[in-house]
Amino acid sequence: MALSKPHKLSDGNTMRVRIRRTIAGTYFEEIHSLKDRQDQQSLWLLDTTMFLVLKQNPNRPIPISHPDYKYARDDKHGAEVAMRFFVDGAESCIEEARKEGLPTIAMYRMDWETLTA
Repeated sequence: MALSKPHKLSDGNTMRVRIRRTIAGTYFEEIHSLKDRQDQQSLWLLDTTMFLVLKQNPNRPIPISHPDYKYARDDKHGAEVAMRFFVDGAESCIEEARKEGLPTIAMYRMDWETLTA
């Protein structure tokens, strides 16, 4: 297993990607300084196609349809694509939280009790 360099998000937290090679392809796991392990996602590179693997349903990988994240040439490129995917998602959460005046942690964790209190 390898770990990418940390990327600092606009809210000051960090994001990394853990690279895990298996016989069934390579997994790129989101490592976020604020998220609990069970809330983190993975991307799976099979040949050149990227799939989203949710912790809640790991046996049903979802093909990525967005052209910016859909394909990767190899593991190195896959790690770069995965980092962009996870960072873009986190920055979207940060932006939404700021617009709504909510704590960022609530958006990351989708803590609906905090959001609706």
